[in-house]
Amino acid sequence: MGINAIAFILPNQGDKCNSIYTYVVGNKLFTPMTIKNYEYEYDVALSFAGEERWYVEIVAKELKNNKINVFYDEYEKVDLWGKYMPDHLAEVYSKKALFCVIFISESYARKVWTNHERKSAVSRAIRQKEEYILPARFDDTEIIGLEDISYIDLMEYTSYEFADFIIKKLRITGSNNLKNRLTEYIPKSKKFDYKLDYSEIDILEGFDKSRLRYRAINKIAKETGVDKETTRKRLEFLKSKGLIDIINRPKGKKWIITNDGKEYLDYYYHDLDESSSSEC
Repeated sequence: MGINAIAFILPNQGDKCNSIYTYVVGNKLFTPMTIKNYEYEYDVALSFAGEERWYVEIVAKELKNNKINVFYDEYEKVDLWGKYMPDHLAEVYSKKALFCVIFISESYARKVWTNHERKSAVSRAIRQKEEYILPARFDDTEIIGLEDISYIDLMEYTSYEFADFIIKKLRITGSNNLKNRLTEYIPKSKKFDYKLDYSEIDILEGFDKSRLRYRAINKIAKETGVDKETTRKRLEFLKSKGLIDIINRPKGKKWIITNDGKEYLDYYYHDLDESSSSEC
């Protein structure tokens, strides 16, 4: 079901002709104050170039893990099968999502499909007259229609950190139903019902303290003073717990700490230390 905007013209007030935009969803009317409480098919739609999939796929996964309905092409293969793509994508990016995140890059600017998605999103943003497009930049490429919209610099944040920004934005501006989905808190003591050994903690600390967000296994092995095969096994164990992840960057596979990994370190140094000291 799509959303259309119509304008009601108010009675003449001096020389001004005022209009109130009202959004039509099915047979219901929403004003700008209530449109956010409409339940969109997607909480967020992701628009990106294939060259940046290595980054975006982690964002999509983290959003999905947090019960967010995300439009990401890999999750839509069956639904997209047989559809006339120009019309379907125009519908998605102009009507079916609460927000559209555009991943700006040189590759994004020169591709036909990404420009089609962008034009649909900009059309919606103009009609809605409040934030809809959330730009994020890999580089300084200029994109028509997005010049004056504030953005996030993706070179400063990992995929997991950026996904957290999106979740926080949805918490602030999403519908009541969406906010309820995002506030289902799991206590750390229940979430982390295990304890890592010191060698595994050392690896996590290395991620947290390093100035490099994406790390190679050789460097990790050298820092911890352990052979590469033992290091690989420890990394795979931490990955099985969701504390780190591996991504295929353009220059090869690299390891990255997740939001849960950072949260575990906080739990380890604060909550566990406090519970241990209380027993003394």
